[in-house]
Amino acid sequence: MNKQNVIITIIIASLFIIPSASPIMAYSEKMTKLISPPEQLDKIFNNLQLSPNGWYYKPESYNELVSWYLTLENQFPNYIEVFKANELYNTGKTAGNYDVYYVRITNESLGLHKPEVLYLGSPHGDESAGTIGMYWFVDWLMRKAYTDEPCEEYSKDYLQWIVDNREIYLEVSHNPYGFDYIQR
Repeated sequence: MNKQNVIITIIIASLFIIPSASPIMAYSEKMTKLISPPEQLDKIFNNLQLSPNGWYYKPESYNELVSWYLTLENQFPNYIEVFKANELYNTGKTAGNYDVYYVRITNESLGLHKPEVLYLGSPHGDESAGTIGMYWFVDWLMRKAYTDEPCEEYSKDYLQWIVDNREIYLEVSHNPYGFDYIQR
């Protein structure tokens, strides 16, 4: 590249970088004034329900979330296993003295050693939407695949095929303390 091309490239890059940096700085101060404190956001989110009977809502604590998975394990014992990874691998508990729970979804009667998928929950404790969404996905998958509840989106055979031919692992929460106290 000759000197003239380098200068032109720098000028063009500057034309894009400088204007795009200015709005970010201009909006950041305004945006911080609009953001509610985490406590207010948590109250809003906790009171949010999609139906009067509370079908979809946020658990009050990590322990409640784990209990939801344990309930699913009791309902679908041939397909869901909840275990403490820290006890299985002798790694100790996390900050705040929490056990680290994992969930395995597969049809164990067909054996293990299938292709594996791993989903991690809330590495940042204050970002709980993915963690809670994972639970509701598992609940949906089990209900649609193994109960009489109709499934318009997918065939039951396809959903059962996924469980039969994969080992799906979920880390309930990577940061249980942060999940409970809304902290990173």
